Amino acid sequence: MMDEILRDAEQRMRAHFAELRAEKKLSKAHDESHVLAVATYGLDTARILSTLARPNNYDNYRVAELTYLAGLLHDYCREAKETEPHGPRSAEYFHSLCGQYPYSQLTDEEAYAVEQAIAEHEKSFNDIEAEFGNPTSVVSIIAHGLLTGDKVMEASGPRVGERRSFFVGKERMHGGDITMFEYPKESDLAVLGETMIRLYGKNPISGYPAWIVPYAEGLHAWQYQWYSGLLGARELTEEIAAQIMLEKGFPKFTPEIAAKIGSEKHISPDGIFGSGPDNPIKSKVMELQDLNPPKRSDLNMSVIALVNLFAMGDSPEQVIETYVSDGELQYLDRFMGEIRDYRTGTEEMRQGLMKSVSDNFYAN
Repeated sequence: MMDEILRDAEQRMRAHFAELRAEKKLSKAHDESHVLAVATYGLDTARILSTLARPNNYDNYRVAELTYLAGLLHDYCREAKETEPHGPRSAEYFHSLCGQYPYSQLTDEEAYAVEQAIAEHEKSFNDIEAEFGNPTSVVSIIAHGLLTGDKVMEASGPRVGERRSFFVGKERMHGGDITMFEYPKESDLAVLGETMIRLYGKNPISGYPAWIVPYAEGLHAWQYQWYSGLLGARELTEEIAAQIMLEKGFPKFTPEIAAKIGSEKHISPDGIFGSGPDNPIKSKVMELQDLNPPKRSDLNMSVIALVNLFAMGDSPEQVIETYVSDGELQYLDRFMGEIRDYRTGTEEMRQGLMKSVSDNFYAN
């Protein structure tokens, strides 16, 4: 029964995205690959959470499949340029399906849980927990699983290089809100500005549930290497980069963020991760300390090359499918390999996520 529902939902998603693509309304950073990745990692998370919580004696894989369903349709009504939240509209679309076959086979509780998770997926973990409680009920597990796939896995780690380069370095510079930098010559500066906001202004990990924090810290640490390369390529210190963003009026880059950068200084002028000894992810980014000048030069050039590849590509898929290593930039090859691994959801990545959730669910 669920196989039939999931097959139909995926077909609907693909057909609708094809229409949006033909109309040039599809966000290429939120396309089929994004949806399938969110669904996959959401399924893995929900499978472990439901195994541990045993909500109403639900079969753990049933809850996981419901999360996969929510993942398939969570961005159904998202477009490249939107003026209102797409979660509630996507949830309304799912609701319209529930009276027809095969969705009519879902119980009322299941349909409600999927609909609510889709409707609220643009909110934070704190909001989800306040509304649905800890991940011990079906609706809360689905909502937490969906956010794990959409925010933890998509907002940090290797895929940041792909998504931020294309979405920020291209889409938002073409008729979007980033007009202060020249495309594509300054796409890396746009990506730098957004990265500074992500590392200093939003600090998403502080609002994550304890059971996902250790895994998220490992993914988040990846951004510091990326950040160091963005600064190094332009020979900028954090303070100078912050001043540029303020003077240019980069969207959502506030004086408060600039002041925080000036006081915390995560990256030193020579590119070394320099936050305090108690920073929980310091050990995970210590490899930056081992970057000798040739490696640092490789990192800087690799980051810029990656931004340019995606910012000037027709789509992320096109860039990934046509990329051929010339052996010149080691970090570029590594980044592209990690992006591919994320997209395909390798067994190693999926098992790592599930093990981390399992190990930390009760530990905290």
